[in-house]
Amino acid sequence: MNITRAFSDPELISGMTLVDTHELPWPGATFSISQASQAPDVARSYELLASALGVARRHIATVHQVHGAEVVCIDDPDSIAMNQERQADALITSCRGVVLGVKLADCCGVLLHDPVREVVAAIHSGWRGTAANITAHAITLLAGRYGCMASDLQAWLSPCASGRVYEVGVDVHEVLGRYCRPRADGKWLFDNHRAIVDQLVSSGVLQRRISVDEMCTITDLRYHSYRRDRGRSGRMLAFIGMREKP
Repeated sequence: MNITRAFSDPELISGMTLVDTHELPWPGATFSISQASQAPDVARSYELLASALGVARRHIATVHQVHGAEVVCIDDPDSIAMNQERQADALITSCRGVVLGVKLADCCGVLLHDPVREVVAAIHSGWRGTAANITAHAITLLAGRYGCMASDLQAWLSPCASGRVYEVGVDVHEVLGRYCRPRADGKWLFDNHRAIVDQLVSSGVLQRRISVDEMCTITDLRYHSYRRDRGRSGRMLAFIGMREKP
């Protein structure tokens, strides 16, 4: 399976899937039911990913994403199945062997790792999630529930719709105007990466611990993009987990 790696730490399972049609017809490996993909293909995609990562399918945790700011804690691998339909946009766990995943097709996936407290988080942050500052919500929960310090966190931001081409309207400009560049036609270009980095830093994450993959999902055909392909688009998965100790 085509995967780009996130963190280099060998104790982590982390990265994001890319467009991959080796095993399935277009949109290939995809991680959410959509106009272009039905349940059997999505199930097969998770099986292929689990095999590629060397984990059990039942240990890949996702939620029903709604572009909000709800964060789910996975405190027991047995709770993964019952949380899959829960409406949320971020997951946190301290359980080794559990892989957290968020589904993407232009939104940004934010992966967090606290190597001190041994906790990880996966966050789905499109413009609505960024406007709601879901990343700060997750960091607050990491601190309150697990005792994490923001200065210990390492962050990776996935490829997403880039500020070079991500056209938005007045709805986005009204809430995230600082990160919007005006166009001659009355629209704006929105830089989600820059907004999320600022939110991470404002929450106490050190700039030097933030890594941004600046590839653009809209212009780079290696990535699924709803903006580019509309109903034909598949969904990628940004994922992170801590390997079980031998």
